[in-house]
Amino acid sequence: MIAVTPNRRRSFTVTCFAIIALVASCVIAEEVSTLPPLWQRTPQPMDIKLRESFFKHHALTLKNYAPLISTARKSTLRVKQDEKQVALATAFTDSGFVATKFSELDETKPIQCETWDGKSFTAKLTDVSKDWDLALLKLETELTPIAVTDAVNPQLGTFLASVDTADKPFSIGTVSVLPRALLRGFLGIQMTEKDGVAGVIVEFVMRNSAAQEAGVKRSDVVTSVNGVSITGLDQLRNLIGSHRPGDAIKINVTRDENELEMEAVLQERPNPLPEANRAMGIPTSKKRTGFPRVLQHDLFVYPHQCGGPIVDLDGRVVGINIARYDRVTSYAIPIDEIPKLLDEDQNGHVRFARPLRLVKADLSAAEAAVKKSREELEANLKRLQELQSENERAQSREAD
Repeated sequence: MIAVTPNRRRSFTVTCFAIIALVASCVIAEEVSTLPPLWQRTPQPMDIKLRESFFKHHALTLKNYAPLISTARKSTLRVKQDEKQVALATAFTDSGFVATKFSELDETKPIQCETWDGKSFTAKLTDVSKDWDLALLKLETELTPIAVTDAVNPQLGTFLASVDTADKPFSIGTVSVLPRALLRGFLGIQMTEKDGVAGVIVEFVMRNSAAQEAGVKRSDVVTSVNGVSITGLDQLRNLIGSHRPGDAIKINVTRDENELEMEAVLQERPNPLPEANRAMGIPTSKKRTGFPRVLQHDLFVYPHQCGGPIVDLDGRVVGINIARYDRVTSYAIPIDEIPKLLDEDQNGHVRFARPLRLVKADLSAAEAAVKKSREELEANLKRLQELQSENERAQSREAD
């Protein structure tokens, strides 16, 4: 007789249960296999509606958003060249000024704008904002401008809809990232701190960076930027980041006990992802970065659909689509930036408002030019008076 140990008994019991479970599952599977899918067991009309609503961009889904865009679509226009849509435009004034995506236009070709009710107008390019990649077009007609008075920046996760001239949105999605400055100035150094050292020590200088072009070297100690004394890493990062690519800054460093001053022209931070990986085969905008400030969302927007408004679930315009960045990212100009985009002078001329930093720079240059001219004028007046006096003395001598 063979003795059955406790371990053998447990193993036999487990095996029996496994066989029973396998047989039961086969029987159940055979029975279930004769049934239609669950969605087909409901009444057919309900089935169709439920399944179609699963598709994010299905016509029935988008149709539910139609009431939300009824106002914004009347402020939206299709921009066409050679009978082909190249962008969308948003009406900014009731006097016929609209803004559209500049880099999608061919300046050598005529521009037509088509309104929501099918009317077509010839548009004249009057101004360009390189910072925002916007073109200001003038139409000889009255338009309904977008409402910005009651609009607020949406919260993270807010549902949005992209508007064109149709009676339903062409894309829906959510806010991915709250409004932020898209680009910060980039110097191109790695830094460290050390007790007893007044400033920040440069550990590494990137090749072809703003720092290298300015002459910054490894082991330099950055002591000040634009006259502001540097006390730590975070302070220097924030100070550099407060400037935009293209801005020139003064850097003071200590090198071998010598004080040096350099000028660096900040660059854009290089993107570590190759273009192909970022785009994943999706068409992207010709200009999709470098904007002063953007609202990031995940709505699918083709390059030729940039320039139109996006609305929230209350139908309020919360931004203007400005770029398709990659497979899952699109950018919009935040609504609180819209009122700052245009400037109307004392003569009623409308153009894009220039950034304050540029206006201040031009104002300082103009003031310096006036000061120089005034000094030259005063010197010339003084010289004139001297010559007039000398002339009088000469005439007096001749008379004698």
